[in-house]
Amino acid sequence: MAEGRWFRRGLVTVQFTMAVLVFVGAIFVSRQISYFFNADLGFKKEALLTVSSLPRTWSPEGVDRMEDAREQFARLPGIGSASLSFEIPNGNAGLNTRVYLPEQDSTRAVNMTTLTTDANFAKTYQIDVLSGRYFRPDAREQDANGIVLNESAARAMGFVTPEVAVNKMVRIQGSPLPFRVLGVIRNFHFGTMHKSIEPILIGHIQNVPLYRYFSFRITSGNVRPALAEIEKKWHELFPDAPLEYAFLDQTLEKLYKTELQMEKASYVAMAVSLLIVLLGVVGLVSLTVSRRTKEVGIRKVLGASVAGIVGLFLREYVWILLIANLVACPLAYWLLSDWLAGYAYHTPITWVPFVQVGAGLAFVTAILIGLQVAKTALTDPVKSLRSE
Repeated sequence: MAEGRWFRRGLVTVQFTMAVLVFVGAIFVSRQISYFFNADLGFKKEALLTVSSLPRTWSPEGVDRMEDAREQFARLPGIGSASLSFEIPNGNAGLNTRVYLPEQDSTRAVNMTTLTTDANFAKTYQIDVLSGRYFRPDAREQDANGIVLNESAARAMGFVTPEVAVNKMVRIQGSPLPFRVLGVIRNFHFGTMHKSIEPILIGHIQNVPLYRYFSFRITSGNVRPALAEIEKKWHELFPDAPLEYAFLDQTLEKLYKTELQMEKASYVAMAVSLLIVLLGVVGLVSLTVSRRTKEVGIRKVLGASVAGIVGLFLREYVWILLIANLVACPLAYWLLSDWLAGYAYHTPITWVPFVQVGAGLAFVTAILIGLQVAKTALTDPVKSLRSE
């Protein structure tokens, strides 16, 4: 009898332990997903439409044609600004290049991701310029040998502040001519938050005639009319090319497909775990109460209150909950720390979810136990004793 009782209690303790693990894990998975989509990316992703089906003629003439088309799109109602570029912040990194100072040996070159954009990219994506300037439409000749660095690139080159980097000359491996740093922009997430923001060098699309995307900043509240205007103008300018577009925030969701699937799976696991715990508690309490019906009746005859009898049964489960939390919380912390270590940027692990889960399970368990025990305690003690 005693062995069976301890086995049942041990089984319920294991169920509670698994429930705490699953519940806490689900909370932090949800927090991490929320962190991804609410964090400051260094640019504004809302109301940003990207078009990827541009007819590609990678030549100076082709770039001129696309820039002319870009200007026509930018003048449409509901379009705040438009940009032409080879890359967009969708996780698909650009080419890599090695950059070093003229007085340095090329062996000390810094590896950088290279982006190719027009002069409107920073404005369209609303990326802050920290020092100097971005490319300008009216300064093609001045920008012919110019580049723009992000904060990480400026630091990697040894520039103490963004201001120090402006107008400095740098060399790019494989290029015979030096380049002038026109400005330094704020760090922005070009890829996912799994990795730290890497050094980025941005070159002008006129110097490297490669392009793949139009980006359109749509003014707030004008999405549908603006999209209709874009489609109309597209078929006018490129009648033989399909219009393939996507909103950038939807594109970014695809980068975290695995995490979103994990979040859904965690909710399912949480529901299943809760169901198992509730069934386990109901079964164990029902069995315990049925075996102690006579004891409950005697306590009622001796003057025990319903609340006192309920409290007596509740105290037995306090230890089960306490042991489950003492085992589950450190294990959950270790597992979550290991998982979050895979992200360069992640939500902090705080004690609040652990307390919330523990208190929540304790409350639900107390309600279940209280209802079952109270039902027996409210029964006429004479009937309870007779049934025994």
